Amino acid sequence: MANGTRYPFTQLTTENGHFNETAFNELGNVYMSTYNLWGIFFGYATFLSAFVQIFLFGRHKIWATFQQLRQNKRHDFKDRLNVLMASYDEVPLWWYLVLFTGCFTTMMILIFTQDLYLPWWTYIVGVVLGALTVVPMGFIYAVSAYQVSTGTWNELIYGYMAPGTHPVGSLVYRVVAGQCWYRAQSIMLDQKIGHYMKISPRATFFSQLWGNFIGVPINYAVIRWVIDTKRPYLDGTQKDPLGQWSGQAPQSYLNQGIQYGLVGPTRLFADAIYGPLRWGFLLGIIGPVVMYLLHKRFPKAKFHLWHSTIFFSSMENFYGNVSTGPLSSFIGGFFCMYYFYRYKHAFWVKYNYIVGAAADTGLSLAILAIFIIFGSGKIISMPNWWGNNEESVERCFGSGN
Repeated sequence: MANGTRYPFTQLTTENGHFNETAFNELGNVYMSTYNLWGIFFGYATFLSAFVQIFLFGRHKIWATFQQLRQNKRHDFKDRLNVLMASYDEVPLWWYLVLFTGCFTTMMILIFTQDLYLPWWTYIVGVVLGALTVVPMGFIYAVSAYQVSTGTWNELIYGYMAPGTHPVGSLVYRVVAGQCWYRAQSIMLDQKIGHYMKISPRATFFSQLWGNFIGVPINYAVIRWVIDTKRPYLDGTQKDPLGQWSGQAPQSYLNQGIQYGLVGPTRLFADAIYGPLRWGFLLGIIGPVVMYLLHKRFPKAKFHLWHSTIFFSSMENFYGNVSTGPLSSFIGGFFCMYYFYRYKHAFWVKYNYIVGAAADTGLSLAILAIFIIFGSGKIISMPNWWGNNEESVERCFGSGN
């Protein structure tokens, strides 16, 4: 609220889950922190910048690829790996169409039979807009391995389409529109790995299907376990002494669902505090244009490598939460992508990809081991020693400091 206290958002919904305008007029507008405003500002700039960037710098490559597909030319590269992979049949388009039809129909049935609070026509709009983001976001990911977040923009679109609806409806729309891109990214990544490992594209396709059939129930079981065993920490009735079950992400999703879906951007942005956010749209358009003009004027300066979309997306992230990852990323990135690339290039060419895959695998196995040993079944307390602090597992220094 305006005085900094927690907003009683449950009073903003009626019994049928719609917006209670009388209560809103009495309570006042919903406010957010400067950090949230910062993230939303650059989220708007990131989304628009991706489309402008791809048009200015990548339209010729995309058109050439489209023409190549029309002529049924699959492999122009003549290296040994592509020559070997050319003997495999590609995944037929109708396989993807059947999969899409099944998923689309299932979701429509859920919308009409379950309490998702999502108007059916907004679901169709979400699928279409989500599909339109695949090309620009996929191009960025293909050349840089950088994933652009689309959640902020999706929330805004839904807020203008269906203001005053239940926060769950806004979240469902965000998931639908976002997953169009994130699932496409996952398919591209898996097919790329299959290509490197000389696995047939069709075999990779079925591996993805089986992985989802197995992974979805396991993920759901884990979520149910977390909610059933850690709910007092998640809803704030008890304080987690180590701060590990803070529920930061679900709280953020709930806040955005209330602000965009329930209150709606029209009412939200009527307050002067939200006025500067509109400049994010202009920044997203101007940023790539400036880089493009500089590149044309000074081609040797390599301004085409100054990617405004990645810059804005990085500015959108906030690393002040409980996290020890950014420093390790900087250290690992410096040695792998600067020192070894520049001074040990032959070693980098031969082993860098393996090191990256090993680091990803090691992280996943470490998280799984920590969860099984220290977080489920019989919980084993982390021993206190000079390298950590008994009050917080995130403090990696002497206990006397």
